[in-house]
Amino acid sequence: MSAPPVRTLADLDGDVLAHCAGYLGARDVASLAMACRPLRAAAYGDAVWYRLFRDQWPFEEVPCGALGLRELYKRRHTEVCQMKFDDPLSAIYHLNPAEATPSHLMLDRNSIWVCQGLVAKKLSVDWPDAEVVETHRNHGARITCMRLFSLSDTPLFRNDTQKNEKALVTSSTDRTIRLCWKSHSRCYKGHLAPVTALADKLLVDGESKVLASGGEDCTVRLWSMSTRAKNRPLIATFHGHEKALSFLSVARHKSSLLVSSSKDSKVKVWDTVAPSSGSSSCVGSTHINSSGPPIAMKCHESLCYMATGSEVTAIDLRTMKKASVLALDDHRILSCEMLPSEWLICTGTKDK
Repeated sequence: MSAPPVRTLADLDGDVLAHCAGYLGARDVASLAMACRPLRAAAYGDAVWYRLFRDQWPFEEVPCGALGLRELYKRRHTEVCQMKFDDPLSAIYHLNPAEATPSHLMLDRNSIWVCQGLVAKKLSVDWPDAEVVETHRNHGARITCMRLFSLSDTPLFRNDTQKNEKALVTSSTDRTIRLCWKSHSRCYKGHLAPVTALADKLLVDGESKVLASGGEDCTVRLWSMSTRAKNRPLIATFHGHEKALSFLSVARHKSSLLVSSSKDSKVKVWDTVAPSSGSSSCVGSTHINSSGPPIAMKCHESLCYMATGSEVTAIDLRTMKKASVLALDDHRILSCEMLPSEWLICTGTKDK
């Protein structure tokens, strides 16, 4: 009895191959296409790339009866990588025109946090609509800064079922700081003027974490996030700035170093675990020559990036010297965001 004929992938029907490709990603399909001509024909089929397109961008409309979906996928992928796309996803939330203009915006997975006056709201993004799922009205005046930290690093944490939750921290012109999670909150008082800045990360102090804040009283204050410090959370006050604090950022190369900037563009570095107090905790200082106040500040490794006027300046925190300057000629920076890398900075200017 003769052996049955040997069958290879190339012998399979095109519809069968297209069905099998449903379990593959874009890179696997591209690799399959390089094997032989029959497999290439199956891998380049519109059915395969329609599925890949829908998996990658489930809310993006595919033109009715569109052909050449592989090219459509490639073009869309290129546009996304080059940030050339317009409104990749749209969720609609209608603001109440009677309420204050939004002043702060923050993304957290599938949620958006927004501040309006003295109110902080959490929007759950469910395309094409967004709805408010949390509202915090804990302040008596306008919110000036907003941060999200892991709930497990705060005194509101109770058990492991909450380990993936985030706690909201806000500062206000009412001179207070509020730590909130759902219906629970704590108030931190100590500043003698409006609180204007909160650190972008929590400082490390042994096994506990520390929150840093700055205000118009020209001080930087440290607050313990330990449950044992419930009655006396204020652990240190740093003096040295002559103008109101603008931004606070934790150094990435050493988690006990805090970088502060004030409205006169002076930058200081504080050792938050040094056995000293007041201005003696300052371990570095410099001044950025600028025609305007700081717009944004972010630390990466041993560098601190600061946007002022029409420039983004990188400061080496080890020497307090300028490492580099990125200048935008004739374009004053209105907003700036620095991703946690040394090669990507996004700026917003008046020329749109």
